[in-house]
Amino acid sequence: MVKDSLQPNVITFNTLIIGCCKEGKLHEANRMLSEMKSVNVIPNIVTYNTLINGFCQTGNSEMGSRLYEEMVRNGIKADILTYNALILAFITGQCVSKNSENAFQLYKSMINSGCHPNKHTLQVLISTFCENEDFDGAIQIMQKMLERCMSLDTGIFSELYNGLCRCG
Repeated sequence: MVKDSLQPNVITFNTLIIGCCKEGKLHEANRMLSEMKSVNVIPNIVTYNTLINGFCQTGNSEMGSRLYEEMVRNGIKADILTYNALILAFITGQCVSKNSENAFQLYKSMINSGCHPNKHTLQVLISTFCENEDFDGAIQIMQKMLERCMSLDTGIFSELYNGLCRCG
């Protein structure tokens, strides 16, 4: 492309990065990010969300976190997709109880930044609190859902019920 005097733009790079991530070629996707920067194309929220989600889905929440920090340093505000990918990565990690605190801190950052969690975000947090037998935390999240006029469906109540039954 560059050989033919065509200059790739952010959409071109994002398309390539999305393709690499879909194929599981995260090293190649990250290389595209480096190349993007080297030709002075500025990554945007789509670029970072694609990479963060890709790394987090493959269990590399550390790289996802690094990309998140880079994104914030570059003045790009995280959105619901960014936060959901990171929260889910933290709580599906190898040490759920340790990472649930990180996930909750990220949830607080999300609120403080003005980004409002969606139902999926809150359901994942409730599930994590229940798995860690922190029912006060689960109830707090349920209260937040009610304050935001979000419906509490049977899945949420089932999660809470099953958690309580596991505790005896």
